[in-house]
Amino acid sequence: MPRKASNLGGRPVFPAAFFPAIIIEGPLLMKLWVLAIVLLTAITASAIAQDRAAEEVYRDYCSACHAPTNVMVSSPKAGVSKDWGPRLGKGLPALLKSAIEGFNAMPRKGTCEDCSAKELESAIRFMVGE
Repeated sequence: MPRKASNLGGRPVFPAAFFPAIIIEGPLLMKLWVLAIVLLTAITASAIAQDRAAEEVYRDYCSACHAPTNVMVSSPKAGVSKDWGPRLGKGLPALLKSAIEGFNAMPRKGTCEDCSAKELESAIRFMVGE
């Protein structure tokens, strides 16, 4: 519980050992809050704006099932055109839709919940060999 300092009109002040006895209020406090919000927004926006490379998405999420060496799963294998031919025949938009929504044993977004549609499309193009 903060102690009250008589020289500050009874307003709570944290012990000087932990925090300086500075009281910020009024317009200065508002400016600090606005600055904090702007900085957090800028940091978040820059982190979100950077799409991962197709190879990175493939390596981190898709390769568990789509690696050519994985014989335990019947998914189409990366770089094997005969596996992708029938799927590509339906068109890339349909293939992307299946990847986003999930299809048969494939989970939604291939477990990459934070992948954007653009990242998933680039991973599909990478696996197809485009």
